[in-house]
Amino acid sequence: NENIIANGLHNNIAVWKIAISDKNGQVLLNSMTSGFGHSESSTLDRGKIGKTNEVLGVTIKSFMSLNAVDMKDVCLIKIDTEGSELLFLPDAKEFIHKHKPNIYISFHPAWYPDLEKAIDTFVDFIFPTYICIRMASSIDNSTIMSRENFADALRSKHNHSFLLTTGEKP
Repeated sequence: NENIIANGLHNNIAVWKIAISDKNGQVLLNSMTSGFGHSESSTLDRGKIGKTNEVLGVTIKSFMSLNAVDMKDVCLIKIDTEGSELLFLPDAKEFIHKHKPNIYISFHPAWYPDLEKAIDTFVDFIFPTYICIRMASSIDNSTIMSRENFADALRSKHNHSFLLTTGEKP
């Protein structure tokens, strides 16, 4: 919030102190270190690593409804939940597939307790609704992924950022 204000972006960006989750209500937010405030917090249980804190969690459908967001105005959703995509995406599937926003997503396969089951979940979420593009350091090196290429990318635990698009929205 301080960064947004310092850069004069408070008219374009809103901050909510909540976690997008697979349920509405209190959820545990887990840190990767001795505290919070960095980009590696997650609602995925990480065992005895770091600290935990209860926060308000809401589903994406509830968040959009409570804030009167018209999905026609949403051109991109960025998801980088440090492993919580494993919990969040199955719950969000029906809502997201109905509205088909472009999604920039980072997967975190090192945190999945059962990688092959997670891959099946993500393949089912992405294909055939979306075109999956592996994002590289330059657009020229980005690659359209097949189901198999996507699964192999997650198994390699590298190249974990993807653009999901239907090709219908700019």
